[in-house]
Amino acid sequence: MSILSLVGLFLVALGVTTFLRVKAIRRNGVRSKAIVTGYESKFRRVGGTWTTLEYPIVEYTDSSGTMQSGWVKFASTSGRYFQIHDEIDIIKHGKYIYYANSVSNKFSLLAVAGIALFLVDLFLVN
Repeated sequence: MSILSLVGLFLVALGVTTFLRVKAIRRNGVRSKAIVTGYESKFRRVGGTWTTLEYPIVEYTDSSGTMQSGWVKFASTSGRYFQIHDEIDIIKHGKYIYYANSVSNKFSLLAVAGIALFLVDLFLVN
């Protein structure tokens, strides 16, 4: 098996795993509206380098009707994605808050890319 096939199979596995995790978040998470109240800087590794990212802080009403506050697991390397006082859709799953628009099935594209690499290697390279 060539390196191209191994990379393809790895992408398929990563895509399927990510797809299943996203599906669980969408199915079991609690959807709510939230108001962006500020930002919190966190030093994170992105693309092999360490950088400071701005994560939005939101206030939202939880499933029991209590007002809560927390940071959304969503950041942009190009700066602040939302304005203060913006209303956004969130999904609360476990201890994490996700921006609802970022939790989609687009991650299954990894699996499609993996299958494409595997087929290219199978039919065109060999």
